[in-house]
Amino acid sequence: MLLRLDGPVARRLAATAALMALVSGCAQNRPLNYDSLPDRPALLVAAADPATDDAVPDAAPADGRMTLAQAAAHATATNPDIGIARAQAEDAKANIDVMQAEYGPVVSYGAAYGPEYTYAYDTQISTQANRTEASISVSQPVFDFGKTSNDVAWANSLNQSAQLRRDAKTLDVLSDTVDAYLAVLELDMQIDNSQANVVAHQKMYKIVELNQQGGNGTTADLQKAQTQLDAAKAQVLDWQAQRRTAASQFQRVTGWAPGRLIMPSPPASQRAAQTADAADYEGTDPTLLSFKQDKQSLDEQIAALEASYLPQVSVEGSARLQQNVDGVNPMGTSARAMLSVQGTLFDSGDKASKIVQLKARIRETDYRYQKALDSLTFDLGDAQRVLATAGDKMSNIAARIASGQQVVTLYTQQFESGTRTVFELLDAQQQLSAAQSEQITDRFDVLRAKYHQLRLTGELATALGG
Repeated sequence: MLLRLDGPVARRLAATAALMALVSGCAQNRPLNYDSLPDRPALLVAAADPATDDAVPDAAPADGRMTLAQAAAHATATNPDIGIARAQAEDAKANIDVMQAEYGPVVSYGAAYGPEYTYAYDTQISTQANRTEASISVSQPVFDFGKTSNDVAWANSLNQSAQLRRDAKTLDVLSDTVDAYLAVLELDMQIDNSQANVVAHQKMYKIVELNQQGGNGTTADLQKAQTQLDAAKAQVLDWQAQRRTAASQFQRVTGWAPGRLIMPSPPASQRAAQTADAADYEGTDPTLLSFKQDKQSLDEQIAALEASYLPQVSVEGSARLQQNVDGVNPMGTSARAMLSVQGTLFDSGDKASKIVQLKARIRETDYRYQKALDSLTFDLGDAQRVLATAGDKMSNIAARIASGQQVVTLYTQQFESGTRTVFELLDAQQQLSAAQSEQITDRFDVLRAKYHQLRLTGELATALGG
């Protein structure tokens, strides 16, 4: 339909305004309220935003004493990987509004003014005047067979996936923080144990030296004691070198240099005690849930592409003012309103190829999901195996340490009386120190397994005070 109006400019502009009001209110496709869609599961952890969270300190505790919860809070607030994931989630959320905008009208305008010169060769008449043009147009979608609603739906699924990936990244950082914290604390204890071993060897060296001076020992005995003492000192240096590496890793993860770390209380998983089946954690693991949302998004993209084969119906309106166009003439106005149907007859296979791509991505997502589920199953079982044997192993080590302490005391007395050799004495001390070192290692293996189990069952943030 084409409508031409001939009247005062004010009446033309009024008609244009009425036309715009008409087309902007005739849409039948209503915007999808994505806030009413099923929400993703409750966040397992709320990552602190450094820009808004003043409760997170920038500096390490002044007294140097640091808890695991303090290190975890600072790491999640300052870690750049979490910042990247947070920004990606904000990007995905804004994309919903981009898709929602397809429901609304598009209003365009234009204006031009400037001199125009014309000359007709047949009449040899020329004109020169200031040409004026102004236009406004509006297009309002009316019906598109669900394409826009599918676009909004897949954007919402991508938003859900991005937020879940942010949660997964936060939990990864928490898990890395736990590992780094326990690594430094374990090495501190190993250093203390090795230094105690050095002190014990120094005492034994004095005993051997006194025996040698009293004629109850040989120079070879003294040299053997010195060799063992040097080996014990070398072990301290080795642990200290490993501690420096662990401290560097701790600072990289948390942003703080490790001070005096406080031993955390052994956590306990309530969910793992109820079931050992990894499939029971599929509904809470953010990585697995993000893959589900990715797959749903791909399905909705396919639906949107398939709907794009169908025509799109819209209402279009425009108004134009012109003066001195192709010669000197009075101002003229025109306006029109049309119902438009547009579609694609042939696209050289573009949409079909895109659908093939999306289906391939769906298969890839399925494989990624299965790989993550297999990893969850293995890791959960591995943690449970460590914990299942922890009690017996710790009891065995404790018994060996108690026995070793008695042996060292007894062998020292027997060596002084001449009934034990220096080799037996030094070997007893080495076995005692090795058992104590093994006890430390096993204790931290159990701690790591418990925290890893909490990561797998979704309880890590709660255990760390998140």
